[in-house]
Amino acid sequence: MISNNSDSWPDITVPEKRQRTAALQDAGAISSALLPPRGCGVRLSSSAFILSLCFAQYQFAIAADSSSASAVATNGSFPVLIHVDASQSKGELHPIWRFFGADEPNYATMRNGKKLISELGLLGVTGTQPKPVYFRAHNLLTSGDGTAAFKWGSTGAYDEDSSGKPIYNWKILDEIFDTYHQSDVKPYVEIGFMPKALSTKPDPYQHHWGPRNRYDEIFTGWAYPPNDYKKWGDLVFEWTKHCVEKYGRAEVEPWYWEVWNEPNIGYWKGTPQEFLKLHDYAIDGVRRALPTANVGGADTAGSGGRFTRQFLEHCLNGTNFATGKIGTHWISFHSMPRAHRFIQTIMSGWESPINCARLKTAFASSRLIPN
Repeated sequence: MISNNSDSWPDITVPEKRQRTAALQDAGAISSALLPPRGCGVRLSSSAFILSLCFAQYQFAIAADSSSASAVATNGSFPVLIHVDASQSKGELHPIWRFFGADEPNYATMRNGKKLISELGLLGVTGTQPKPVYFRAHNLLTSGDGTAAFKWGSTGAYDEDSSGKPIYNWKILDEIFDTYHQSDVKPYVEIGFMPKALSTKPDPYQHHWGPRNRYDEIFTGWAYPPNDYKKWGDLVFEWTKHCVEKYGRAEVEPWYWEVWNEPNIGYWKGTPQEFLKLHDYAIDGVRRALPTANVGGADTAGSGGRFTRQFLEHCLNGTNFATGKIGTHWISFHSMPRAHRFIQTIMSGWESPINCARLKTAFASSRLIPN
């Protein structure tokens, strides 16, 4: 069993935890990645997103002062003086990234949000080989009226009547995905978070967070397992079916579908085993509505270490909680400090020839997507 308490994360060092917390508090979560099979992933949010886009507008001619650089200090460090001539241009910056995201889904339907999404969409129609841009947002299933807030979002997609019968409402989700669709941006669908009516610990539910607050204050009722996994799976099925009916099978098939965000840390308040069950029921819901859907996971923080190994073992050899079958399409993670050690980390304990062969077979039919 792996604890998800922030003080006992098994896969992230103390300096990394401090660095991640500071980065989140100062500018929002940032992670960049190597080129996945369909493009390069860059995860940006909040002010860091805007700053990066602004920075991309300028090309600088940079020259280092060789005299300063040659003054090597006794401890091995040396000063470097950099001169920037903003009047010089090196030419057009050709974007290699096609994956973007944000914590707050509701900003996409506001004036500046629509403007930003439309500008991102243009990245996918330029160049000699146009490829689609994808956008991933948290809180697509979180309960609420859709009012935007920092590190928060909601769609009110799910509720129940007095007898416990599900009530589905796709209005806000449709507005968000319509905004993407109108700008030729495709959803990287993050299936989460837990609707209040399904949460095993619904209160407190909506947080009110600012940069001076502790980051773990955001992990409230939406981060808990469902009180009914069948209802959870049916919610995802109905949502996927609605998307196929609204946008068409050909449009939805290229979308990515994955469950939750960084379940190896505070975003998931259940156990790792409960996450596997959550994942199985959600992915089964997607596949029941669209058997050819592009599904995967688990979008861990960093490599995920033991959490990811447990996820792989479950996908390779475990019994699916929803179907009794085995398999996933691709493995995804968020590349943070030390994430380049992904393979070494998850391979720890898998060194036997049999296990290596199993992994090789699995990865031959899957895709590794850092984002």
